[in-house]
Amino acid sequence: MGHPDFRDPGGDRIGPPGLPVPSQVRDVSPVPFVVDRQEASLLGLARAIWRHRGVITAVAVVFMIGTGIYIAHQKPLFTSEGAIVIASRKVMIPGVEAVSTPTGDIAIIRSEMGVLESRTLLDEIAAELHLDANPEFNPLLRPADGGLLARLDPRPYLHRLLTPAAEAPVDRHAYVMAAVEAQLAQNLTLINNEKDYVIRIRFRSESPQTSAAVVNTLMRRYLAQYAQIKKSAAEDADTSLNARADQLRRDADQADAAVADFVKNHKLIATQSGSIAAQQL
Repeated sequence: MGHPDFRDPGGDRIGPPGLPVPSQVRDVSPVPFVVDRQEASLLGLARAIWRHRGVITAVAVVFMIGTGIYIAHQKPLFTSEGAIVIASRKVMIPGVEAVSTPTGDIAIIRSEMGVLESRTLLDEIAAELHLDANPEFNPLLRPADGGLLARLDPRPYLHRLLTPAAEAPVDRHAYVMAAVEAQLAQNLTLINNEKDYVIRIRFRSESPQTSAAVVNTLMRRYLAQYAQIKKSAAEDADTSLNARADQLRRDADQADAAVADFVKNHKLIATQSGSIAAQQL
């Protein structure tokens, strides 16, 4: 019977021969991770920026040139503003629905804002101001833009690529009116902060005269439509009151006739003499 073969911890074998020796686990002190304080400091960041100053300067110059070209090709826009107050005083008429202007409820205000930007009012504004003859609103009157930004714009190429070759003929008038209406709706802004009954109307345009004319025309058209609605409501109320008065007059005549028939049929004589009891009888 063999003897186990043990060896000391200095590297000699421990255990009987022919058997695997278990690995020995030793504690190893962790190596500290040292960060270069110079590179992590602000001074190191400044040095890194200075080393790449050429690239940073080139990128900044390219962006500045591109921004300058874009701003140079943009036309100045002028904004006009007006305000309309939505308030009401209900007129209560017995037997008739209340005749009133729109209330200050937020839903009514949102509805009035929808009326202000409706197609009906926009079409009336376009027709009154003849915006179809204005190149700002009519794309067919704009001169061809041969600038660098126009040539780099990918939208015309994508439009020709995605549009079928055979198209139905487009009505020129309908196309112009749709473009004018779209431009009006795009440049029109309605604002209400939900804390008051004021609707602010803002419109921007390349011409200050056009901007002011659109705001004034929109407000005038809206107020005229609003006055027409009130007039129609008053006329309806007047018609209803006259019909009610005629009905009450007929009822009074029928009541008088019934009383006269009752007096005649029962041979009652009206007299002012006698006692109160007799007069009541």
